[in-house]
Amino acid sequence: MTYDFLMLVSILEFVIIAYLVFIAFRLKKLCNMFASLICEMSDTLSHVLQCKDKD
Repeated sequence: MTYDFLMLVSILEFVIIAYLVFIAFRLKKLCNMFASLICEMSDTLSHVLQCKDKD
């Protein structure tokens, strides 16, 4: 009985840790996506401004 309970607890701990790591990875990926999106937007904006300055 106690051995099964310990196995269940260890499996639950592993699942929770894996889930937290997964969430952290997703958040990091999301942050990177937003950062690259903002960089692209600022790049296009500066490019557009440069083109306007050339004209």
